[in-house]
Amino acid sequence: MRLLSEEERDILLDGMVELRRIGCRNPFVIMAEVLPQFNARQLNNYWRNYLDPELCYYDLDDEEKTYIDGWISQNRIGNGIIEWKNLRQDLKNQYGFLRPENMVKNYWYSKQRRIVGAAGIAGATGMTGIVGATGISGAAGTAEAIVLPPISFILNFPFDPNSPNMCVLPPIHNQHQGGLVLPTLQPYFFKQEEYKFLVRI
Repeated sequence: MRLLSEEERDILLDGMVELRRIGCRNPFVIMAEVLPQFNARQLNNYWRNYLDPELCYYDLDDEEKTYIDGWISQNRIGNGIIEWKNLRQDLKNQYGFLRPENMVKNYWYSKQRRIVGAAGIAGATGMTGIVGATGISGAAGTAEAIVLPPISFILNFPFDPNSPNMCVLPPIHNQHQGGLVLPTLQPYFFKQEEYKFLVRI
């Protein structure tokens, strides 16, 4: 949907104010007759996200985010459908701000993507699993950004020097008062033969 022109915005705004004043039940259907280049659903969406004078565009605070999470967990209907209109109204009743529908949706769906992404990394059990989770795919050679595994995975990974997917680390060459010191990377010219890295993916 293209954005409304300044003239179309004025027509929609004036029409909605008047239709609300007289208590019209389906104002967007009537406005779609006045602005035939848009249907009622498009005008409704534009009003809920851009033109309603009551809209508040400040960032959601933590209390509102917590309220949204709780509301959705308690009020989802069949097939996981979320009634965004009701959520926005309840959010306004609770905190006094009418939020754009897209703002609420963007918060919720971006949070779900972060949860899924974190679960995908945490669920990786081997090197090939991690590489597969990064989105490297297709014969065409398209690839998304590689995501590194969490440090807990690296520390607990069962290192096998004979594995073809293994990065061979330098040997432990130093001890301090009987305690082990982790290997450190040295400049390339220092003990070249001892410090070779073989990476195969």
